[in-house]
Amino acid sequence: MSKESSPKKGEENYPLEEMNNKSDETTPLTKPNTDTENVAGNNVNNETSGLEEKLSLEKDTEAAQTTNKRKSITAAIIAAEDILENPKIRLVLGIVCAILLFLLVLVIAIVIISNESDDDKTHRFIRIIPRPRGPYNLLYYRHGDLKEESGIRSWVEMAEEIDNFLAPYRRPDNASLCSSVADRNSSKANDKVCLFDLNTISNECLQSDYGYMAGRPCIYIVFNNISQWIPSFDTDVNTTTPQYSTKIVGLECSANTQVDAENIGPMEFTPYQGFSSIFFPFTGQHNYMAPFVALRLPAPTQNVGIGVTCRIVAKNVSNGTNTEMFNANEPVPFIPFNIFIE
Repeated sequence: MSKESSPKKGEENYPLEEMNNKSDETTPLTKPNTDTENVAGNNVNNETSGLEEKLSLEKDTEAAQTTNKRKSITAAIIAAEDILENPKIRLVLGIVCAILLFLLVLVIAIVIISNESDDDKTHRFIRIIPRPRGPYNLLYYRHGDLKEESGIRSWVEMAEEIDNFLAPYRRPDNASLCSSVADRNSSKANDKVCLFDLNTISNECLQSDYGYMAGRPCIYIVFNNISQWIPSFDTDVNTTTPQYSTKIVGLECSANTQVDAENIGPMEFTPYQGFSSIFFPFTGQHNYMAPFVALRLPAPTQNVGIGVTCRIVAKNVSNGTNTEMFNANEPVPFIPFNIFIE
């Protein structure tokens, strides 16, 4: 049997039984500090309590501000009611409102006039009825049913403008039938007015709607009363009119592009494709009946913009195609315009 070894001198002996029987105590270095934990808990409680008080104060402040705003609005309404009960103040307010309404109407009128000021103001040999709008000479109107409102001109407006244009031709004043230039120049005072006979215009272009209701409009291309202008003609070109033994100033109208040509369809001219020389020169005669050509479009494509250019043709008229080529005093012999039928 082995003997238990006795502890050597200088070594400490820690009986296992005593160690096992020790309570679960810790050294002061590892023992929990309960005092510190209590202080931290008190601080958290204090912070929570302070936050609750702060939120409560903010809510009270917000409620007070809302109440003050409501009181201010109510007071303002009551004050306004008191003011409006005063008849003098109501009179002043009525006058101010009337002035503001007048200014609004004035501004609208100025805007409309400004838009109209964008219309083509180029000095030209010919003009168009109905008058195109805007810098691009646009004839834009709605045909057919008028029940639906639209921001554009209706066919009725177009017809009314043509009515006003044709009124002097329907009731000629002191005009004479001229069959030749000699008839035109027979008056020594050179103030004779030759009759422009509406019977030479196609019936479709003299109907009450002038074809606009059905979308087959007549456009009137009118000599623009260029003072003292006398056309000259090539002697080898046959430019006599079917009705008279006089020459005519030719009128050429063509689509601007191939697509425009397809969309515009056929073009019909009456009384003929030009202006009789019996109406020249214009010398400022009273009730002068400017010659015109009725251009009828029997089958234009609708809801599509169509570009057209018309020009007069005479020996003493330039063939230029750019407006900038002409000086301010020289009439431009052509007019481009666009048609859009809605």
